[in-house]
Amino acid sequence: KQVRVNCIIPGGIPTEINIRAGVFTEAESDDKYASVAPMHALGRNGTSEEIAEAVEYLARAEWTTGSSMVVDGGMQLGVSFF
Repeated sequence: KQVRVNCIIPGGIPTEINIRAGVFTEAESDDKYASVAPMHALGRNGTSEEIAEAVEYLARAEWTTGSSMVVDGGMQLGVSFF
């Protein structure tokens, strides 16, 4: 059927989704993302643009399917700067 299925596993990416859903106020959301930043090996949260780069790669990689791409600034490495 020639359907490709891939996924992106992101780290902490500040977005408005939790604010819009009423889960956090803007201040609470800012505090939450600030607390998550040091958990990434690169020492910061990512950006939506960085996730978009990974999505663009997978969209262009015509012979890639069944892939899970971790785009998390090293969070899954378990290295932090606390």
